[in-house]
Amino acid sequence: MPLPRPQAATPEAIRQAVSLAFDRIEHYEPWHFVGAAGEPAFQNSWVNSDADGSRPVRFRKDAVGGVHIVGLCKNGTLDTAIFTLPVGYRPKTYAADTNTLIRPIISNGVLGILVVMSTGVVKVTGSNVYADLGCYFFAEDSA
Repeated sequence: MPLPRPQAATPEAIRQAVSLAFDRIEHYEPWHFVGAAGEPAFQNSWVNSDADGSRPVRFRKDAVGGVHIVGLCKNGTLDTAIFTLPVGYRPKTYAADTNTLIRPIISNGVLGILVVMSTGVVKVTGSNVYADLGCYFFAEDSA
């Protein structure tokens, strides 16, 4: 017995599906600025690097569960917490790994390493003159 033939989607159904997909991808929640009232605090002497506030350390989640961390920080103790991400923004759990995200970054013009631990601790190695925290990963509660 042959399988039933799939029904063709109408142009309107395709338009609605594409529109919904783009709305989900382009949707971001507002930024959470580290060190601002009601947001995670800087730790271990870390501060925003830009005096003019043009690249503050911040994070947010998009509609597909990806977490964006961006900004420049400086002056803290290397390999200690810069700040701690709240629950819901921490790296996704995979059974085969230690649940720690490691990304290369630029740290005062040299290669550094950004570490986002399963506990939410965000830290760097490299230089504390400045560290660029740009990274993206899927959060623990994403599909």
